[in-house]
Amino acid sequence: MFTYSPLSREKRETRVFRFSPPRQSGSHHISLELRHAPLDDDALQYRALSYVWGDTKDKEDIEHHDVESWLWADAICIQQSDNDEKSWHVQIMCDIFKNAEFVYSWLGPGSEAIDVAMDFFSDWGPLLSPETGI
Repeated sequence: MFTYSPLSREKRETRVFRFSPPRQSGSHHISLELRHAPLDDDALQYRALSYVWGDTKDKEDIEHHDVESWLWADAICIQQSDNDEKSWHVQIMCDIFKNAEFVYSWLGPGSEAIDVAMDFFSDWGPLLSPETGI
């Protein structure tokens, strides 16, 4: 069983992970490397995953296609059984996403409402910026 080690709030640490190659050739099991990472470290490079929470009984296959980047996803990087740690991460969530070099977003299964939202962002997104004042 995996045990999380405590994060340093003074260093504004979170955790990031990356996929490790399978230990046996042809194996479909994945391994993760997890490390502490201070958010104020300018050398820190990671990608973040933002997604809609769902029923934990619903499982999806993960394909990582040899992703070598460090990643941040709350279900893995936050100790979910520690309410104090979860509360603290909520306070720094904006910085976690803002500092990511890329954010992958999952809004849930496609629907007509999602299609309308994506059309809106596609049409208006480029116009909504600090430079335009909108």
